[in-house]
Amino acid sequence: MSSDNSSYDGLEIDVSELTSHQQHLGGVIDRTSVAFDASRVPLTADAFGLLGSLLAGKCSAAQSEGADAINEALAASRDHYQKVGAWANDLDEHELNVIDMFSVIDTAVANPVE
Repeated sequence: MSSDNSSYDGLEIDVSELTSHQQHLGGVIDRTSVAFDASRVPLTADAFGLLGSLLAGKCSAAQSEGADAINEALAASRDHYQKVGAWANDLDEHELNVIDMFSVIDTAVANPVE
């Protein structure tokens, strides 16, 4: 591969930027995973105090819904991480090599050997 940049229909694609984006997504996954783990810690009625114990059931249901939402965000983050990595890999290994191959052909056509 001779270049990190690819142009497709006027869109500049930089493999190093995709890789950097994927690394940032790794941090998002780590933080979301910690939040999900924390959301799964069960709270007993004692955690709400004497007056709050009446609301413990509703709070537990809300905690469960919140944990489910965080889990969905975690799954989406992991999916996006994998897709960005696959895209960067595909660009790096295939598309940029094809673009380089055609640029050699364009140069040969523009400067024919006599």
